[in-house]
Amino acid sequence: MDKLCKKLLFKLKALCNAEGYSILDVAEILQQSSDKLNEDNFISYIKYLTDNEYIDVKYFDKKQICMAILQKANNLGRLTKSSKSSKSDKRSIVIIAIVSAIGAFLGGFLGSLVCGVIG
Repeated sequence: MDKLCKKLLFKLKALCNAEGYSILDVAEILQQSSDKLNEDNFISYIKYLTDNEYIDVKYFDKKQICMAILQKANNLGRLTKSSKSSKSDKRSIVIIAIVSAIGAFLGGFLGSLVCGVIG
């Protein structure tokens, strides 16, 4: 799924009811979307989203679309957010490992120093 299709899906999610079908005005969707989205690629994106089970379309003409957002589309937003948080989790683990290694090195150094002074 390319970026423009993903943006369209998030736009449709914002315009639709949380549950059930919504009737949306096609002209309004095209007007609120980016300049790159025209009627032709809108139709192809709707077909793609339907074929890949992101949305379910009851009817679609050039003026209106009656559609519902499916679970796969809702999961897409969650996956995008979780992949961002996993990057920060990995970064935190690396920082903790580095700090632990430095602490272990300093502890060993100070222990050797104390043994040298006492012994």
